[in-house]
Amino acid sequence: MMFYKMIAGEWHKDGTRSHDMYDGSNVLTFLKSTTSGFYDLQLRARQEKWRRTYRWSEHAGGYVAD
Repeated sequence: MMFYKMIAGEWHKDGTRSHDMYDGSNVLTFLKSTTSGFYDLQLRARQEKWRRTYRWSEHAGGYVAD
C-alpha cells in the first residue's frame, strides 16, 4: 500500500503557508500467530526497517499496536 501525507509548515506574512509532502509504501502481513481468534498483523515499511505489530483487542473492539 502507498501513502502520501502533507504536513503544514510555517505561515508567511502574505497569509500563505508552506507544506512538506511525504510519500512511502508499506506491506501489511498476516502473521501465523492469533489473538482471540484473529490473525495478528504486521505493518512494515518497504524501504526502511520500521515495523509495527497489531493484535486484536476484545476490550477495544479492534486491532491495537503492541
